[in-house]
Amino acid sequence: MRGLIASCFVLALAACSREPSTVQPTAPPETKLPASAREVTVDETETLLKTKPGLLILDMRVETEWAEEGHIPGAQLTNYYRANLRERLDALDHTKPSLVYCAIGERARLTAVIMGELGFKEIHVLKGGLNAWKAAGKAVVK
Repeated sequence: MRGLIASCFVLALAACSREPSTVQPTAPPETKLPASAREVTVDETETLLKTKPGLLILDMRVETEWAEEGHIPGAQLTNYYRANLRERLDALDHTKPSLVYCAIGERARLTAVIMGELGFKEIHVLKGGLNAWKAAGKAVVK
């Protein structure tokens, strides 16, 4: 009986010490921005808002986020999850400089990839999204 218990103990220890055969990712893969896009800080974004008249500002969050959290002044609610997103983006002026943001940044980065494919010339992605904007004490509109 002792031998059986000892064998089970050794097998259990061996099983615990093995590395898993597949490692689960802890974060989404990094989205590679197109050449026409770059991430900008909150301060750089504030400068863009002041120095780029006609800046196209796209908020990629959903309607409830827009209503509850507010948005950057001048932004258009675009909602990344809409079925016709590519068509909506393609209908915009590709030559205007644009600022894209969401809550923390990933939807904005994915949108920038689509915009790059569509031929947008100057795309700025707010690093850290609206959360970073608000954490820096910047104004939002509700």
